Amino acid sequence: MAPAAIDQHRTTSFVIGLDYDVKGEVNWTSAVTGILDGIYSPFKVHQSHRVRSAGGGVDMAWPLIVRLNYWVDIPFRRVPDLHSRASRFDILRRDGWTCAYCGGYANTVDHLFPACRGGGWTWGNLVAACAACNQLKADRTPDEAEMRLLFDPRVDQREYAGVQAEVWRILQDGLI
Repeated sequence: MAPAAIDQHRTTSFVIGLDYDVKGEVNWTSAVTGILDGIYSPFKVHQSHRVRSAGGGVDMAWPLIVRLNYWVDIPFRRVPDLHSRASRFDILRRDGWTCAYCGGYANTVDHLFPACRGGGWTWGNLVAACAACNQLKADRTPDEAEMRLLFDPRVDQREYAGVQAEVWRILQDGLI
C-alpha cells in the first residue's frame, strides 16, 4: 500500500492514544512542537516530505499520525449519524485522505451505492478513494466491481474510521 500523500489543504496530523485509538487531530505545527517537547512520538510519517527549521535545528519527516506519550482522558464525542449529509472534505478527513480500496492517497469521494442509482451524500454511503479506484469502480457497488473495502463506514462508526483502519494495518503489519 502506498503511503498517504501530503495535500496542500491538509494542515493537520492525527493523534492516537496509548491504546492506539484515534483521539482527534492537531495542526501539523502543534504535532511537530509536541514531538520536540516529548508530548508525542511519530507513528506514521510521510516518506518524502520533511519539516525543517530555518536555523537547521529541526529536520524531521512530516508527521501524519502522532502517538501520545502519556494517557489523556478524552471526553466522549458524538459519532455522526450514518444517514445525515456529509461533505467531500468531511469524508476525506474522516478517512485520513486514505483510499478505502487500495490504501493509497485519496483525493476523491466514492459512493458505495452509486449516486446514479439513488445513493446519497451520507456518512454511511461515502468513502475516500483515489482517482484510479474511483474510476475502476465506476457506477457499481464494491461487490459488483469485486473491490474489497479496507473498512466499511456502515459498520465502523468511529469519527476517524479510515485513520483507525490505517493504524490497525500498521500495527498488524509490524511496521512500528
